[in-house]
Amino acid sequence: MRLTIIPVDGAVYKDDSVYLKLDLTSCQIPNNVWALQWNGTSGYIEFNTTIPNENITSLPAWATACLAVWEAKDYEVKNPPAPTPQEIITFNEEKAKKLLADSDWSQMSDVNLANKTEWVVYRETLRGIAISPTVDPVWPTKPQAIWS
Repeated sequence: MRLTIIPVDGAVYKDDSVYLKLDLTSCQIPNNVWALQWNGTSGYIEFNTTIPNENITSLPAWATACLAVWEAKDYEVKNPPAPTPQEIITFNEEKAKKLLADSDWSQMSDVNLANKTEWVVYRETLRGIAISPTVDPVWPTKPQAIWS
C-alpha cells in the first residue's frame, strides 16, 4: 500500500485514490507533522520544523487513524444512501419538464408532422407527471417524428 497524509490539507492518498478536506482532528496527529509518505513496508515523516525527516518501518497510530477516516469516506462514496422518495419525486418532476422542453418544437405551427396527435398525447402525459410527480411514474414513449 502506498499512503500519503498531508494534515494541513486534510488529504489522505491511498494507492491511487485521494480524499481531500477530511476531518482528521480525531487522529491526534502531532502538530509538527507536515506529511507522511509510506510505500509498502517503509516510509518517512516530514516535519514542518527544522527536525529532519524520520524514517519509519511501521505506521504510527495517528496514521492508522487517518487511514480509518479515509476508509470510512471511501465506503461512503462507494455506498451512497438510497435517494429518499422526495428526491425521486423531484428528479421525476425535473425529468418531465426537460422532456417537455425538448419536445416543444413538435407543437410549433410551422412543424408539419403526420403524427402530431401522438406528440400531443406524449406531451400531455409528461405535463401530468410534471404537475403531479410520483415516485414511479409511467413514462410515455417518445414518438418518432413522421414528417408530412
